[in-house]
Amino acid sequence: MRYAHPQVKLIDFSAGERFLVTYSSHEPSNPRDTHRVILNIFDIRTGKVKRDFKGSADEFAIGGTGGVTGVSWPVFRWGGGKDDKYFARIGKNVVSVYKTETFTLIDKKSIKVESVMDFSWSPTDSILALFVPEIGGGNQPARVSLVQIPSKEELRQKNLFSVSDCKMYWQSNGDYLAV
Repeated sequence: MRYAHPQVKLIDFSAGERFLVTYSSHEPSNPRDTHRVILNIFDIRTGKVKRDFKGSADEFAIGGTGGVTGVSWPVFRWGGGKDDKYFARIGKNVVSVYKTETFTLIDKKSIKVESVMDFSWSPTDSILALFVPEIGGGNQPARVSLVQIPSKEELRQKNLFSVSDCKMYWQSNGDYLAV
């Protein structure tokens, strides 16, 4: 199968290998503007673009572990087990969760989480672990929350004191989360 995306720089497969995400960025004509970013999500079996995302590099620069031109890669993280039912990306004070059935936001809006820094999907269930760092010089402790998708119900929250950074690791069956 061929997946047409001119000047593609990065690719990523969904957890269940049903979808392929491709990335390209383009130099701005005005040096004061930011790089333009194009992300395509292809259905691997049909080769068709299911959804595209376009915008400035700044819109895709939060979260992730590394990328090019200031964009954090991978931009999208996949959830819902091996069925690839959901994918999400982090933004400024939001986590946007999309369902792959329609490639639209769940309930047509993102989850508002003030100062959210990172998130991680359970490997087997539709549960998001969210990390929010200390706010106000330690007046508000850091916290990790577990959020059920698609209901967006908070299942559990744990405050963390004197924490400057956090990494989250799910056990392979999704029974445990190490923070």
